[in-house]
Amino acid sequence: MTFGLALTLLALTTGPDYSCPVMLAEAKRTAPTMTYREFDQTEDQGWRRLAGQPCLAEAADLIDFYRANRADLGPSSKVNLSFHAGQLQAMAGNYAEAIKRFRGAEVNPSVPPEFKWSEYVRATIAFLQHDAEELVRNRDLIADAGSFGPNQSNLKVVDRLVANFERPYKEAIAAEK
Repeated sequence: MTFGLALTLLALTTGPDYSCPVMLAEAKRTAPTMTYREFDQTEDQGWRRLAGQPCLAEAADLIDFYRANRADLGPSSKVNLSFHAGQLQAMAGNYAEAIKRFRGAEVNPSVPPEFKWSEYVRATIAFLQHDAEELVRNRDLIADAGSFGPNQSNLKVVDRLVANFERPYKEAIAAEK
């Protein structure tokens, strides 16, 4: 068997290269052409395709790339993308990078005042910084505004962070409680 034939057979048996760096490079070619909804909100599209592999840090890098290459994004879309990039970096264990992304999501000018979005983001940052006092303080601010629907779902997430304070973010966020 020739060396070239051996390489061809190896390629056929191992399939295409689906490593995270390769998938990120491929995604960067198509991401800028995607609408915000396709890129951020659609299952198995945009960054979610990479995160499902799991290429968490690469998915966060793709979000950063998308933000940098889309001048048409509104403030709320930028906030959501920063938050998702923060979540991905945190799940990858890159807390310093996650905090940078979360800081970019701390203020969302398009949310109503009764929605405790900033407190939700600050609670997440406090968890990553291992600051129990700040985590609970923000948790209580969200709970005090619990009659507003979106606060209820975020409170459940923050309660998981409180209950699993000693665990890594990836485990705490996914815990039953």
